[in-house]
Amino acid sequence: MVDEALSILLLIASHPEGRNEIGRLSFIQTLVEIVRDGTPKNKECATAVILELGSNNSSCLLAALQYGIYDHLVEITRCGTTRAQRKANSLLHLMSKNEHIPFVPRK
Repeated sequence: MVDEALSILLLIASHPEGRNEIGRLSFIQTLVEIVRDGTPKNKECATAVILELGSNNSSCLLAALQYGIYDHLVEITRCGTTRAQRKANSLLHLMSKNEHIPFVPRK
């Protein structure tokens, strides 16, 4: 059920009005908690939602970093699903590009 909900949220996050509604800090915190504690598929979907939100609003990236997502993304790049690894790498690159993190770790 969580996977389906996260997939719907990804669709919502791809639209400007939806981004405004779900880009709130408490929601970012919930997504980071899912990245930390969820199933591999949950982590994949939550990472995709954060990537979508962060691609349009760098404050979402900063919030995710403040909630401790960095170490979890690095872990996903090592042992997540193939899609989760791609999304985590993309998110880390986006954070690096926006100068929120100093470098992007390599596998």
